[in-house]
Amino acid sequence: MDIIEILKLGLPGLVFLLSLLSFKLLSQETQKKSPKPSVLFSIRHYMYGNLALAILTASAPITENWIRPSVNQFESQVKINGVALVKGEAAVCQGVHYGQKYLLVVDNESPERMVQVFAKLVIPCPNNQEHIQLSEDDTLLLGWDSNSESNIKLVMVSVAPDGQMFAVKS
Repeated sequence: MDIIEILKLGLPGLVFLLSLLSFKLLSQETQKKSPKPSVLFSIRHYMYGNLALAILTASAPITENWIRPSVNQFESQVKINGVALVKGEAAVCQGVHYGQKYLLVVDNESPERMVQVFAKLVIPCPNNQEHIQLSEDDTLLLGWDSNSESNIKLVMVSVAPDGQMFAVKS
């Protein structure tokens, strides 16, 4: 058994090794003709600690998704012609919760067309009308003509959690 490989699994690997050790300790002590009650008492408390760690390990992924949902989605308007932007960057309204995060912008009319941008720039939005502004290159990836009669499109936006981005296959 390669202990290093087991420990590379993190807390679940450590809990497994500690549980294995408590099993070995208990089996060695019970094989004796007269097991010492103090040693059995210590092993029992050691096993209780392992049980607490196992419960913590099992509940961590569940509580993480319960406390913080993985992806926040909402509908928004996208302005095609706006400030000069670099491909892959977006301008968002001041005070929105998705500033400085990666956004996956999906065209409502053609859901197979999407683009991932980083909400880097902050712009003032008149009359509290939230919208996102994309670069001309990103709007072309969505199949939009920058010279169209309507410079506002309705899209579905997904916000990646802090420090993460979406894995988009082309």
